[in-house]
Amino acid sequence: MGVVEGSSHREAERAVSRSVDVSAKPHEVFDLLADPHQHSTFDGSGSVRGRLSGPDRLALGSRFGMRMRIGVAYTIRNTVV
Repeated sequence: MGVVEGSSHREAERAVSRSVDVSAKPHEVFDLLADPHQHSTFDGSGSVRGRLSGPDRLALGSRFGMRMRIGVAYTIRNTVV
């Protein structure tokens, strides 16, 4: 595993990545990713609890918040780039 640009060696040691082949058309995958209500269905960590704020469909520049839980509950704010 290589060091990600802008990260320390210690952060890179904790990084995990995975690839999955999906038998779906690109627009079907994008439709799933663009729906913040669906994020908990494909979250590999199990930490996403649901949408807190933002639009029903995400697009470039959208801002949205999610309810999360890893040990304790917290919220995270995101911007689509």
